[in-house]
Amino acid sequence: MFKSKKMRAAEARLEGPLERTLAPLVTERGQAGTAAYLGVSKATVANWMLNCGIEVRRVALRPGESLEVVCGDSGAVRIIRNDAESQYE
Repeated sequence: MFKSKKMRAAEARLEGPLERTLAPLVTERGQAGTAAYLGVSKATVANWMLNCGIEVRRVALRPGESLEVVCGDSGAVRIIRNDAESQYE
């Protein structure tokens, strides 16, 4: 895959290829937060994700629910919890 100067600069900051480092960063910070962290636009991050074959799935969690995410490459597990108290009853 062709890599632009911005892509190479992002890989240097993340200390690894975007194919491996971008998905966890977007999971942790979101697309807008990732863009801000890397100094690029949200559209740029979206294009990189498309080029790297990264898909985004949205999940709604009720208070007290959690979601387990397993990385296919490393087998690392991340648990996402919604511990906030519900405003609605």
